[in-house]
Amino acid sequence: MPSAGGKPHAAPKQSLPLEPMPRPSRPELVHRFFPELTQNLGATTGDKEAAVGVNTRATEAILSDFIGLFDAAHAQLGPGVLAIRLSKDNSKTSDYLSLDDLQVDADTASKLGDTSLHTALADTIAIIREFNTEKAVLLLLIDSGFRLFPVDRDNPARSITAMLEEQLT
Repeated sequence: MPSAGGKPHAAPKQSLPLEPMPRPSRPELVHRFFPELTQNLGATTGDKEAAVGVNTRATEAILSDFIGLFDAAHAQLGPGVLAIRLSKDNSKTSDYLSLDDLQVDADTASKLGDTSLHTALADTIAIIREFNTEKAVLLLLIDSGFRLFPVDRDNPARSITAMLEEQLT
């Protein structure tokens, strides 16, 4: 089945080891993505509040774009997930993966004997099938592993806002 970009989704040629991704703490995430909030370079509380506001609006704009991409692909390809590659290699693009695409990958992993990957993909497929896309969309964040990240349609930056505001206290 073609992907959102019109290219057929190719099954992986080799299985990749799927290791649980250690989840960074909220302060670690804020420090990594918003270092200006954790560096005390004479910033006042007002400066930090302004930075939180700007970063929240920027994040919300990006997540809103992802919602639009998800909706367009979902309308064309049916249920699925917007895969976002987080690697520093910008030559790889993000793509929409339909349930059929994910099932092909799960079947390939099973044939190759990669039970960890097969199980993770089967769990992902089950979540997508039951997910209410009227309230939120699902992003599949991919780096050394993958995990689902729901984005609330009414307030896309909700989880990011909470992390940023913790830095003000």
